[in-house]
Amino acid sequence: LGRVLQAWEQWESAHRAYARAQALAPKTFEWRYLDAVVLQRLARHEAAADSLRRAIAIKSDYLPARVRLAEVLIETGGLAESRALLEALVKEPAAEPSAQVGLGRVAAADGRHADAIGHFERAIALFPELGAAYYGLARSSRALGRTADAERALAEHARFGPRWPRLDDPVLASVT
Repeated sequence: LGRVLQAWEQWESAHRAYARAQALAPKTFEWRYLDAVVLQRLARHEAAADSLRRAIAIKSDYLPARVRLAEVLIETGGLAESRALLEALVKEPAAEPSAQVGLGRVAAADGRHADAIGHFERAIALFPELGAAYYGLARSSRALGRTADAERALAEHARFGPRWPRLDDPVLASVT
C-alpha cells in the first residue's frame, strides 16, 4: 500500500503506511528507506535522516541510501557528518558525481568557495550534464566576484536543468 500511495505522490498517506509496515517488520530495510524518501519529499529532513540511519544500520552497503543520507544531512545543517559520508562516497565510482556536488555544497556553506568550485568542476568533469553542479559553480563563482564565470555556469545550468547521473536504486524502482 505504501508503494502505491508513494507512486501516486500521496506522501502523508504513504508515510503512515510505511510507519505501520515498520512497526510490523522493524528489521526490513525497504520500509525504512522508502519512508525516508517520502519524508525527504515532505521536507521533513530530520525525520528522513533518522529513517535513513536506521535503514543503513540494516543494510550498510546500499549506495542510494548512503547518498540520500549525505544529501539530507546538508539540509539539516549536519555539514560535518555529511562531509564524512561524502568523502567516503567519492571512492564509489557510481556515486562520485553526486558526492562531489555534495562536497561542493558543504564547502560553499562553510564559506570555502574556492574549494567548492573545485568539487563542482570535478562533478562536471565526471558528468557534463549535471545541472546542480553548474548551479553550485555559479553561486560560488559569484561569491568570489567571478561574474563572467557565474553567468557561463548559469547558462549551462539552464541548459541541463535537473539532469543527474543515474544511480541504480532497485528499492525505489519498486515503487514505479
